[in-house]
Formats: sequence, structure tokens, C-alpha cells
Amino acid sequence: MPEPLTQNVNLGIRTLSGASWSFLGSIADYLLSFALTILVARPLGPSEYGYIPLLAGITDMPRLVLVTTLGTSLAKHVATNRGGDSRGPSQVLKTGLVLIAVLSAAVGTLVFLGADLISEVFHQPELGGMVRIAAIALFANGLMSFVQSAFQGLDRLDLLAGSQLSSSSLRFVLTIWFFYGLGLRVQGVLWASALSYLLVSILFLIVVWRRWIQPGSGRQALPSPFRTLIAYASPLVVSSLAFYAYTRVDIVILGFYAHDRAEIGYLGLASTMFTVLLVVAQSIATAVFPAIAALVTSESWAKLQHLFDLVINWLFIYSVPSSIAAFALAGPFFAALAPEYMGAAVLLRLLSPLLILRSLGTVMAGGCLTPAGFAKDVAKLTTLAAIANVLLDLLLIPHYSALGSVIGTLIVHGGSAIAGVLLVRYRLPLTIRLPWEPLIGGAVMCVAIVSGIQLGFGNGLASMAVVALLGFVAYMGVMLASGGLWRNLVGIRGVAPG
Repeated sequence: MPEPLTQNVNLGIRTLSGASWSFLGSIADYLLSFALTILVARPLGPSEYGYIPLLAGITDMPRLVLVTTLGTSLAKHVATNRGGDSRGPSQVLKTGLVLIAVLSAAVGTLVFLGADLISEVFHQPELGGMVRIAAIALFANGLMSFVQSAFQGLDRLDLLAGSQLSSSSLRFVLTIWFFYGLGLRVQGVLWASALSYLLVSILFLIVVWRRWIQPGSGRQALPSPFRTLIAYASPLVVSSLAFYAYTRVDIVILGFYAHDRAEIGYLGLASTMFTVLLVVAQSIATAVFPAIAALVTSESWAKLQHLFDLVINWLFIYSVPSSIAAFALAGPFFAALAPEYMGAAVLLRLLSPLLILRSLGTVMAGGCLTPAGFAKDVAKLTTLAAIANVLLDLLLIPHYSALGSVIGTLIVHGGSAIAGVLLVRYRLPLTIRLPWEPLIGGAVMCVAIVSGIQLGFGNGLASMAVVALLGFVAYMGVMLASGGLWRNLVGIRGVAPG
């Protein structure tokens, strides 16, 4: 086999293997988190459960803006210096470990000391003790961020998936023990999260130290990794702050204005269920990002157009029925599982169309514009969307509570996805063709599900599963009859390396 073709095949195998491990780790993490949310949310009730998403929203800002940005820069620097010499990554990893540990400890200490002030700001006196536990979890999360960033930079996505699955599994077990066994309720959920991150990060930190740090100890003639890491992280701070304002700030603003804490519980549960559906769609998109980047770099526009069409088709094949199922079955699902959360059903129905729009936005921004050299355009778009999201939240949440947050999210994320599509059409020689088969199949699926519910099959989880199966069969019938599914399966051959 010629050497270039061998390299292409090896790259394709590595990309597929890495994407598989990444997909496995992400899906397992979110599914376990979703199961845990259901097990915890029902006995807590919307009002008490509202503490959990509120605390996550409060601690997400320092975690994302400071710790995660440093972890991202560490992964980039390790990938640049790993080469064939273990001493390069050793020096970078050591410096990154010190920086992330010190920074996460400092941030956690500040949050810990400011717990009473935070509880006063949100007019929740009992929030102080919970914030202190969340502050301890911030330090543990920082260590986990280092471990996972190291594995990403070292291209060990199998270990990355292992760390995700281990922390999720341990958190699941500890939460059940603390919550149901010891009766610690919200505090039990927070302690389980902190301990699982801490124990798993220490375990995998030993692996990193013994395999990549210790063998390369000693004098090394490399540029100061401290300055390089800070240089990589500095521009990411702004983008991380914009990402937080774009996706996470809603729950914090709602926590400040909401008169009923149950509204926070409704929004938190609806967002969790939506995220589980979204992570699958984003995994489909991000799995082909390396291939898209390679085709953009080589300016293979014909093959890129084929891959682009294929990705959009598969995103629609998944996201259209998922959106319809979330919209149609949200009510029966919550009525059967947790009737006190029916307020979350309304929010999930409104969020369901975003599954298609967010999937498209991921492909346009991360898959096409960024590798094509238009990262500044993506950053500007994200910043504008973040500002618009904050302004709409401040305008709508005081009057409409959780419903106002979802309406603002629909406007901002929908507009951002449309802007991404327009940017791709303007910047790149690509034609955006939306597939008609999933849309027609989705309409038929919707009719089948609604008909099943009208016939009385939507009462209880078992009958709801029958309705969902009926809708899925109707959808797949359209996809098979139109040839859309087979055409997209065969189309994968068109992007084989060569």
C-alpha cells in the first residue's frame, strides 16, 4: 500500500477510534447523570431540587472561565509537545498540574469564604452550607479537569472515556448511598459529586504521573510552559465567559428573580433532559470534525460538500424524531414519572425545536467556519449571542420566570443557528441542502404519536413506550420507503480516505 494512503487509512482508523471512545464516555456520563437526576428529583420535589441546578449555575462561572480554560490550553500544549520525547509533555504536565491545582484551590476558597454573601444575594439563607460543599467540589473538579485535559492532549481518548465513566459511576453509587441510605438529600448529592471527582481524579492522576510525568523528569530545554499555558489560556477566558453567558447564565438570573424556587427546579430538570438528547446530536457532529478540517485544509470542496450533506442528513435523521418525541411525550412522561414536575414538561416542549437548531449551529461553527480560518467570525457571533441572551433574560425572567428564560433561549439560539448557516453560505463554497425525508417522516411520526395518545395509550410508562415505538416505526417506514436511510448509509463510502 502506498505510504500516503497508509497514513490516510491510519488517520481514519485513529479518528474513528477516538470518536468512538469520546462518544461512549459522553453518552455514558449523561445517561447516568440523567438517571440520577430522575431518582433524586422526584423525592426532593421541584422546590428543594431547585437548589441543585442553582448551585451548578453559580459554580459553573469560575469553573468554566478559569479552570476549564487552563485545562483546554494544557491539552493544546501537550498535543503540541508530545512528539516522541516524553520529557516535553512531562514538563508541561507538571506545570499544568501546579497551575490548575493552585487556581482551583484559590477559586474554591473564595467561593467557600463568600458562601454567606452568595446566600444573601439570592435571598436563600439555607444556601450557604450547600455553597461550601460546592466550593470543595470546585477543587476536585479542577483536578479532574487536569486529568481529562492531559488525556485529551496525549491522544488517549480511551483513558479519557474511562475517567468520565468512572466518575459518573462512582457519583451514581455515592449519591444513592448518601441520599437514600444516610438521608442527606441535597447535601448528599453535593458530597457525592465532590468525593467522586476527588477519588477518581487522584486515581487517574497517579496514572498520568507514573506514565508521563515521572519518566521525563529532569532538566529540559523547552520554552517556559508557564508562559505558554497562560498565553494559550488568555484568549479563551473571553470565549469561556461568552459561552457561560450564552448557555448557563439563565439559571442564575432565574435564581435571583424567581419568587418560587420550584421554577428553578422546572428549568433545571427540563434542561437536563434536553442536554441528554443534545449530546448525542453533538457527538454525531463532532465525530467528523477532524475529517472536515482535513478536507477544508486541502480545499477538497467536492468531497467536503458530500461529507457536509451527509452530516446534515444524519443530524436530521436523529434530531427530527427526537425533537418530536420530546415535544409529544413530555407531558405523559412527567405525568407518569413525576406529576409535580408538569411545569418542566411545558419548558421541554418549547426547548425541543432547539435540538435541530443547536445541531446545525455546531456543524456550521465548529465543523466548517473554525477550521476554515473564520474563528474570529465564530467568536463574534458567540459574543453577540451571549450579550443578547443576558439582555433577554434580564428583560423576560422578572415577568415570566422560567418561561421567559426558555423564550429568550429559543430566540437567541435559533438566531445564532440561522446566522451560522448564512455565514457558511457567505464564506465557503458550500451549498446547504436540508433533507426532506426526515421532515416528512417526522410529520408522520407526530401524527402516529398523537393518535396513540388520543386512543388512550399515553397513560403510564409502559403505554407511553408503546406510543413511542409506534411513532418510531412510522418514522422508519417513511425513511425506508423513500430510500433516505439506505442512501445515507451508502453515502459514507464517499468520504473514505483516499
